Amino acid sequence: MSLELIIRWEDGETSALEHGELLIDRLDEIDAVADEHDVRWLSSFADDRDIPEDFGGDPEQLAELLGPNPIWHTPAEAAASIHRLAELTDGSVADGLRELSTLLRRDSRAFQLDVLL
Repeated sequence: MSLELIIRWEDGETSALEHGELLIDRLDEIDAVADEHDVRWLSSFADDRDIPEDFGGDPEQLAELLGPNPIWHTPAEAAASIHRLAELTDGSVADGLRELSTLLRRDSRAFQLDVLL
């Protein structure tokens, strides 16, 4: 099963990222770089609610159980952090972070990062 990072806008629209699959694959590494340089974690712009310990279902069942994510972010608050992460990484990861930062800078709608299955 392949996972892909996408932007979910508050109005219900989504935006795919060319490097969305790579960003999910390398998310732990990206967050470690953020932590090392005192930059906000990329994963903090996604749904980080706790999964119940006894949960054993699939992602769709989890979404039904938790309900909609109530936390939305402004592009302005995220774009600077994500741009800084792009400066601290290299190669395709940096390209993906620059792509995400650019998309956010071009829009004013509140957003969440989400995972597409």
